Parts: sequence; structure tokens; C-alpha cells
Amino acid sequence: MEEIPKSDDSIVVKGSKKEYVGMLVIGILNNLPFWVAFSCSQAIVTHFNSLGFLGILNWGTVILGVFATSFNALLSANNVSHISRAIANGCFMGFGLFGAAFAPNIYVAIGFIALVGLSSDFGEGVMLGYFAATNNNSLLDAWGVGTGLSGFFGAGFAFLCQFYSIPYRTSMLVLCPSGLIYPLAFHYLIKPIPPKSEVDIESDGMEEEEEEIPSCSCRLWKHAMWYFINNGLVFFAQYNALSCFADCSMTKLERIQRPYWYSFLNMSYQIGGLLARATLRFFKVKNVLVLTILQLSFSSLWFVNVFNRMLSDTLQSIIMGLIGFVGGVAYINIFDQTMNYPLLSKKEREIITNYTSISIAGGILVSSMFTILMQNKVIRSQCIER
Repeated sequence: MEEIPKSDDSIVVKGSKKEYVGMLVIGILNNLPFWVAFSCSQAIVTHFNSLGFLGILNWGTVILGVFATSFNALLSANNVSHISRAIANGCFMGFGLFGAAFAPNIYVAIGFIALVGLSSDFGEGVMLGYFAATNNNSLLDAWGVGTGLSGFFGAGFAFLCQFYSIPYRTSMLVLCPSGLIYPLAFHYLIKPIPPKSEVDIESDGMEEEEEEIPSCSCRLWKHAMWYFINNGLVFFAQYNALSCFADCSMTKLERIQRPYWYSFLNMSYQIGGLLARATLRFFKVKNVLVLTILQLSFSSLWFVNVFNRMLSDTLQSIIMGLIGFVGGVAYINIFDQTMNYPLLSKKEREIITNYTSISIAGGILVSSMFTILMQNKVIRSQCIER
């Protein structure tokens, strides 16, 4: 575990109420399409009669995210404005949703859903970097609540679509305006960061020029690695439970009779995550390894359930809620620590925050590959044939 040097805390900036509401809206919109696609993943593969494609579909939602977050780190190092990146992200989101709505088969659907996943990861990296650059913890709180609400709304929307048999195409088209509202909310509600060419006035009144920092720095990676590993493991564990193990715990008959149960478990997960992301104002967890171990334990419990189906519906919902809660607490504390890392400049904190955010898509990507392997090879009899 990396030892964090002690220093005087940086001055924490508080945003206006307008900015708080703006970031709340952006947080909801950023992840809403992704969570609808993820929560509907079982229904989507069933719609296209492509059993065994669940892991591939989930893999598609994050494959471009790894490159998106890496590219965002490069844009941060080159001082590309956050509003420009927000506009690009809205385009990814809207185009991906529209294309997925009219996809003729599972392969085209996965391609366009990949753009939806890209928008979620790219937008997350942009906003986390924005918080680090502004040192505005109140907006981080709004973002955490917003992304928590996005998951709940997304899973709830998917649940209603499946419960009331709303057509797949309609469910995608309804979300398309998100791509337009997203950059507009950022432009009109969020205060822009002054150009980097200007002199940075520090809180102590001293002036210093913005230093040039490479987009890939071994020194900064060393600071980020502890958070990168823990965040990646947390996401890997929770997505294994949320996707692979939850799906494999259901029989073919249950998928037909209760197609909404998979999305209901996603809702339970999201409720836990929503509660967790509002906890930063009440308590902080310094040793994030504890949260990583907890998440791996809950995921292992779901793995055991695939074979003996020991968990009742109530216990499944409760444990999935706990997975969401632990994941949310880990997320908000990991990024709170990177964005307030001592003895680093604002730009350096933004860079290590971007590095850490790569592990989000990375952890989900590895989980998706794990799901493909487990469902089609290792536990095929439990996942597809049962």
C-alpha cells in the first residue's frame, strides 16, 4: 500500500447552488444511457435471440472506454477545454443511442452501444478531472449523487420497459435527447475554468506559471497506482456479481416468466450505490483496501449461489444492495483521495485522477471477458443450458 505524504490540506472550494444543480443533472445524464443498456442487457440478447452474448454485450459497453479515459488524460495534459469535451461527449451519447435503436442485429447493436459506453467513461474522466482542477468538493458530492441517481433511474427505466413490454427501439429513442441536454447543462450551469495560459493565483496570494506535465508520467503513475488497483478490483468484483452471477443464477424458464428480475437486481444495486455516494459528507474511509476485500467477498457469495441457489429473492436483493453500497463508498473515497492528494499541483491531481478513472473501464472490461469465459465455457451448464 502506498504511503500518502502528509501536508497541509488544500483549500476546498465551494460551488454555487446553480453549479451544484448543474453537476447533479450532468451526473444523471452521463451514466443514464449506459445503465439502461446494462440493465437491459439480458433483455437485449433475448430480443436478438443471442444467448451467450451477455458478456460480449457488456464488453462492448466498456471496450472504447479504456481508450476514452486514456485519451482524456492526453487532452487534460494539452489543456483542451472541458466544454469542448462535453460537446463531444454529448455527440457520442446521442449517436450511439440512435444507432442502437435501429440496429438490425446483435452485432450492430453492440457497436452502437459501445459508443454509449464510451460517452459514460469519457464523461466521467472529464468531470473527475474538472473537480481536481477546480478543487471543488461540493461538485464532487453533486456528481456522486447524480451518478447514483442515474443508475437508479436507468435500472428503474429498464425494469418498467421489461415489466410493461415496451419495445426495445422505443426504449432507446426516448433517451436520445440526453446527448443534447448534456453539453447544454455544462455550458449554462457550470463555471468554466480560466485558460491555462493565464497566471494561476494561488490561495496564499503567490503567482506561479502553469507547469507543463506530460500526459504519461511514471512519477504520477506511482502516486495513482494504489487507487488504480483497488478501484479496478472493486469494479471487477461488483460487475461479476451484477452481470455474470446474477444472470447465471436464473434458469431459462425464469428468464421467460420473470424477465424483469435481472433489472430489479440492478435497481437494488443502484439504491445501495445512491445511498453510498451521499456519505462523503458524513464519513470517509482512509484505507480503501478494506472496501476492496468486502466487495470481493460479496461477489464470491454470488458465485457460490450460481451452483446451489441458496439465496432467496429477498437475500439476493439485499446482498446486491450491499454490493452497490460498498462500490459507491469505494468510488467516492478513492476519488476524494486522488483529488486532494497532498504535495501535488492541481494539474498533477487532475492527471492522477484521470489515471485512476481508467481502472473503471478496465475493471468492467476484464469482468466482461470473465463473463464470456464463464458463461460459454466454465459454467455453461448453469448459465445457458439450465
